[in-house]
Amino acid sequence: MNQFEAPKDNAEVLQLIRENDSLGAESSLWLRAIRQLTKEGKPIGQIFAITVPIGDGKKMPIGMLTLTDANRLVFWSVLPRQPCAVFNKPGVPLPDHITVEFPSEKVHATSYRSNGRPIHVRESWRSAPIDSNGLRLLFMFLVRRSILAEQDILISRKFEMPTTDSDRRTAEITQSVQRVMFYHLPVPGNVSEQDYFYLSIFRASKVLSAEELPASLLPRSGAVEMVTDWPDNVEFPIIVGQLSIYDQNFCVAAGCPPGRLKDPLGFGFPRRSAAG
Repeated sequence: MNQFEAPKDNAEVLQLIRENDSLGAESSLWLRAIRQLTKEGKPIGQIFAITVPIGDGKKMPIGMLTLTDANRLVFWSVLPRQPCAVFNKPGVPLPDHITVEFPSEKVHATSYRSNGRPIHVRESWRSAPIDSNGLRLLFMFLVRRSILAEQDILISRKFEMPTTDSDRRTAEITQSVQRVMFYHLPVPGNVSEQDYFYLSIFRASKVLSAEELPASLLPRSGAVEMVTDWPDNVEFPIIVGQLSIYDQNFCVAAGCPPGRLKDPLGFGFPRRSAAG
């Protein structure tokens, strides 16, 4: 589907669904979040579309973040348009989204089988304390800059939408679109010369001042297994943003470290200790 073929109103959207049972490719970031409303009936709350610069004055989304009414932080990342494995688990497809459960701060990834059934991957992942100011690392995400650049093509997600329920679902889609807010992270440096972006999501006990933030929020140790040619003790500029969602505070750090990402994207998760 290109920009000239795109539906222009609700009637055209519904016609496409009736005739084709699809609006396009599986990898779309924009409609994967809405899946939870239209298919599973889960309210998704305020959505933050996090964008980063990719060069030539362009900025593109790297992921969407929301805190649900059930007190779950959900992150949908951009995905490559071609198949790609992330977890070392046979038969587990690319994660659709990452979920952090509160108050436990346990983390799991959700993928979907071809028949639409979910696969939940749990590997004793849980937040890790970073410093004495109450900052806790939830998860990390690394993605090639080329994956972000190719999102500039109009694509969307295939999911079932019975025509008998079209009015309610169309209203839910409209409401969810109205909940989207853009949150830009102006990553410093010449990002067009870099291979990948590194994003870390933290939970904070409060809104932190610049002096209270740790010196490193994108540690090499958390990504070294996913990256080649990242030298020791090499500094690179990063941007740090803070979000307050309902009564919770989150910190987001992003930058373009040296080296090359081995796969199109990768996730990093802290693990619970034997005592924890």
